[in-house]
Amino acid sequence: NFDKIKTDSIAFDKCKVNTSVLYEMNEVNPDIKKLQIVSCDLTGELNFTQFKNSEELQIIYTLDSFAELKDLTENLNIKKLVISGDLIKGKESKEQLNQVRKRGIKVEIVGPII
Repeated sequence: NFDKIKTDSIAFDKCKVNTSVLYEMNEVNPDIKKLQIVSCDLTGELNFTQFKNSEELQIIYTLDSFAELKDLTENLNIKKLVISGDLIKGKESKEQLNQVRKRGIKVEIVGPII
């Protein structure tokens, strides 16, 4: 269904998405450089390692916990990560973000840090 879409940037905003849609899009169009997911209800396994050409991942107001973000960021090979401030809670989350930064990934936080 996505073979006619040729773009290097995809955004999902306030929608319900099965993560298999992301993987299908990446198979047809592997040149996606920027993926933005804002306030979405995701079902299925979330893993961005197959996005080999991605440079930027924005995952804002979508994840429920910092543990989910930690799992996602372990093997990411991107240049920039944009996350929502609601995930930054306590010392552990700040330490994990510092580890992400040490790997050369620029981290931008959007919204209030609670």
